[in-house]
Amino acid sequence: NHCHSIAFPSISTGVYRFPIDQAAAIAMGEIKDFSSFPSTLKSVTICCFSPEDQQVYQQALSALEG
Repeated sequence: NHCHSIAFPSISTGVYRFPIDQAAAIAMGEIKDFSSFPSTLKSVTICCFSPEDQQVYQQALSALEG
């Protein structure tokens, strides 16, 4: 669709109680994998519901970079 940006919520980690650490690791891994392919996508936003959720996603990103 020639998108330039996309945003993802932390799907199912609220009411459905999917473990957020697993969700973050999966999401960040898939985003990293996708970034190796040619694309018009310039920006990916992860929408977090709380500062604690944001910290979990930041830790998942750090783990991929480390």
